[in-house]
Amino acid sequence: MRSLWSGTAIVRGKMVRLAHLLTFVALCAAVSVAAAAQSQPAPDALARSLQQRYQGIKDFRVWWLLFVGIILAIYGFFLWFRFQHPVKMLPW
Repeated sequence: MRSLWSGTAIVRGKMVRLAHLLTFVALCAAVSVAAAAQSQPAPDALARSLQQRYQGIKDFRVWWLLFVGIILAIYGFFLWFRFQHPVKMLPW
């Protein structure tokens, strides 16, 4: 029969690694919160930068509409072609 205390060194080693991991995660979280708190732009400047970022061709809605239009055109061509050139698919 094995002793209950035979595996305590392994458990202690894993607990030390877990403590190091949690310390590292807490440190990273603290650094990111501190960096975010220091770099808050003014609301007006943030609004202007967002308006400039999503204006014109850079606006992803334009590209999304272009993509949807192309896909609809392809499906429309397939439907048109199928109605223009029907194929007998069923044996009767």
